[in-house]
Amino acid sequence: MSERVLVPASRFDPWARAVADTVTSMEASATAVPHLVHVFDEIEWNSTVQQSDAATVPDPDELAERKSAIMAAATIFDDAGFDYTVIGIESETPSRALLDLVDEANIDRIYMYGRKRSPAGKTVFGSRLQTILANSPVPVIVLPADAASWPRDLATDS
Repeated sequence: MSERVLVPASRFDPWARAVADTVTSMEASATAVPHLVHVFDEIEWNSTVQQSDAATVPDPDELAERKSAIMAAATIFDDAGFDYTVIGIESETPSRALLDLVDEANIDRIYMYGRKRSPAGKTVFGSRLQTILANSPVPVIVLPADAASWPRDLATDS
């Protein structure tokens, strides 16, 4: 039986690579299936659709596959021999969309990147990580804010 792991990929490639490196070092490629997810807000969705050369509105999953953070993580999963799924979601509430996906896709674990934000910043802008930590029905593995600066061999050594 495979283990499904949720890997939200932000707009920042180093974070996506750091999370993918962690997944490949902690999970077995024979049993874990990463679900790489990009959540589009309305502005990003409209911009991405306008930039696509499709005659009709592309599938959200296809648009997500074009995002650089998704491609960065996918390369790491390909190199490590993992099968993975790419999912694109359009939502103004990313945390809720990710938590809904946990239920819909029977996710077993979530891997996320934590970033430093002041208490005032969390109050003004919210915190996707805090919302997911407080409401997730499955374990959440959080990488520290400086994980993207670690040497790749340090992030993946056993």
